[in-house]
Formats: sequence, structure tokens, C-alpha cells
Amino acid sequence: MFGFGKKNKENVLNEININLTSVLTNYVVGRSMLKHKIEANELKKVEKELFEATYLFGVAIGANYYVDPEWKIISREEIVDLVSLAAFENKIFDSTNKASELFSMVLISQNQSIINQISTIGTMAAINCIAALKDNDSGSALKSMNIDFFSDKNLANDFKIFFQKNLSKNESNSKTEDSTIHSSKKNQIEKTKVNCKNISCNTVLNLKSNSDGVVKCPECGLKFYVRT
Repeated sequence: MFGFGKKNKENVLNEININLTSVLTNYVVGRSMLKHKIEANELKKVEKELFEATYLFGVAIGANYYVDPEWKIISREEIVDLVSLAAFENKIFDSTNKASELFSMVLISQNQSIINQISTIGTMAAINCIAALKDNDSGSALKSMNIDFFSDKNLANDFKIFFQKNLSKNESNSKTEDSTIHSSKKNQIEKTKVNCKNISCNTVLNLKSNSDGVVKCPECGLKFYVRT
């Protein structure tokens, strides 16, 4: 019984990841073609990164809409793991640590009005994109994943006010704490060996103990869910 539940979660996460990959493929195309919209946004670099992460958090929730809409099997924390890896792989953020930090900040603020507003834009975009892909309408799928939210000055201004009031100090403290923890424990992290789920691949991954999320095999590229 427990085995079935775990397998069910693994299948659900993989299905969400397939949706997320498809959606982000279209998003990245628009993002690369319309860089001027990002550059014209007047937010500072760190504000802009979190602004985009908020939108992408919503995109990941949209990728789940057709899979586990009532959140009976997975959690939003697991969605953060998925979108952090996907955002890094699509070169939206330059490291998984950076992506994870940004999406975690979004997660703890998800019920705030402006965060909810931005993420909802991402959610609806993803839902429309997936619907278009199901209908083999690639043009509408690409159009759905536009980056118009970067050009919304009112949205950006409201976000900036919220960020400076609520998140800027938390971000600074978080970086200090993470640096201290990493410095003191970098040689104490316990590892667990996990075999790749691809039966044709003999790679053994060294993962942190108590890992819970989706990983990617560096040899064959397969993504799969693990809990150690």
C-alpha cells in the first residue's frame, strides 16, 4: 500500500515536470526574443529576479492544474523543487541554489496580495499554454507564454513597494545565515547513494541525506523523484 502511494507521487511529479518543461520551452522562446521588455523594467536586479520567480512559481502551479489540482498528492514545497531545477536548466537563473532561494522566498509570501496577483498571471498563462499544446496549436501556446507582465509598470511598482517593505531585510539575513551554515558544515554533509531509475543506465548519484524531490541523472539525463 505504501509502495503504491510513493509510486503514485513519483508518477504525478514526472507528469507535472513534463508539463512544466513544455511550458517553459515556450516561455524561454518569448523571453529570448523580447529581452527589451525585461531590460525596460525598472526594478533592480534582485527585485527583477524575484519578480520573475513569482511569475514562474505560478507557471509551475499551472503545470500542476491538469495533474493534481486539489493538491491531494503533492505539496507546493515539491513544486518549488521542480521549478527551481527547471528554471536553472532553462538558463533563467544561473544556479539551482539561486533558483531555490528565490522560489522559497516566493513560497513563504504566496498569500500576500501582490505575490498572489503575479503568480496567478503565470498560472493562467501555463494553463492556456498546456491547453493549446493539447490541441496541437503551437502558435497559441507560444502566445500564451508572453512576458507582458514585465511591461506592467503598476504591477512592478506594487511589487517593488512590497519587496522593499517585507523581503529586502529577509533576503539579506538569509544570505548571511546560509553563508555561516555553509562555512561551518560544508564538510559535515552526509551523502546517500541512489541508483539512476533508467534501467539502461548504471550511474550512481551521491545525494544529500534526507533529500526529497526531483533529480536529474548527469549521465543519461533522466529526471526522477527520490526521497532519501
